[in-house]
Amino acid sequence: MGNLFLKEKEKWRIWTSLGLFGAVCSFLLIQQQDLLGLNELHWIALCSLPSLMLGVLVCWWMSYSRRFEFWRAFRVLSTVLILANLPTILAGMLKVSEAKHVGLISASGFVLLLLILTMLGAWVAKRPKQYY
Repeated sequence: MGNLFLKEKEKWRIWTSLGLFGAVCSFLLIQQQDLLGLNELHWIALCSLPSLMLGVLVCWWMSYSRRFEFWRAFRVLSTVLILANLPTILAGMLKVSEAKHVGLISASGFVLLLLILTMLGAWVAKRPKQYY
């Protein structure tokens, strides 16, 4: 029957700590990208890789547990992915002051891509309809 009368409570400490772990990994890669001298698109892809893998892992776990509705999975995934990618987004915004508006455009495109990936992940992770 599922949990008809029980309301599941979120463990926001766990989700926040996972997002902060992804942020630390992204921050460490941002520090290393200065040494490599990569161009704009390459370093955004490189710095967001650990946080996107974390998002895939959280999505897989939510799909495996089959306890998450679409909006609940969307809230959790958006919290984890935004926190994990915050250093990458801020680094893209800081590049605006250096040269031109390319950093702002790529950062806003990256946020839009995160939103689409979050919606896709929440759709994958949602629990299937139960027929009684």
